[in-house]
Amino acid sequence: MVIYMNISDNIKAIRKEKGLTQTEVAKRYGTSPEFYHRLEKKGNKLTIEQAEKIASAIGVSLTELLENAATSNAKNQNRLEQLERENEDLTRQIAIYEPLAKMVNLLLSNPSRMEDFSNKVSTGKVGKADIETTFPDIKEAFENSNKETK
Repeated sequence: MVIYMNISDNIKAIRKEKGLTQTEVAKRYGTSPEFYHRLEKKGNKLTIEQAEKIASAIGVSLTELLENAATSNAKNQNRLEQLERENEDLTRQIAIYEPLAKMVNLLLSNPSRMEDFSNKVSTGKVGKADIETTFPDIKEAFENSNKETK
């Protein structure tokens, strides 16, 4: 069984935390800075031997390197889930506000409709029927947004 864990970010974070450059780590590792750079970038494709050498070169154990990577991956997963929930919330909000935006655009593009609707609003006599009568072309959009939010 193959388990992939991207430890690139973790290697870089530990290296920087210890105040080491890639060139310094490359010397400790026993390779060129260019080759080390490629190793650090391909964190999910390192052999165990390469990961052990990198851990040693930056002054941590392989266990510490992998534990920190696992923690980092878990944090990234939690953040991804949070962003997905936020995206769902925003999608629902868009479904609600999109018909309102359409109504405002229709009002602004048709001064007589705007005046008629404004008069009804100012008298406090605006109901669902008034909106449907004034804006028959967006009635369906409101009905769809109400279905999506339930």
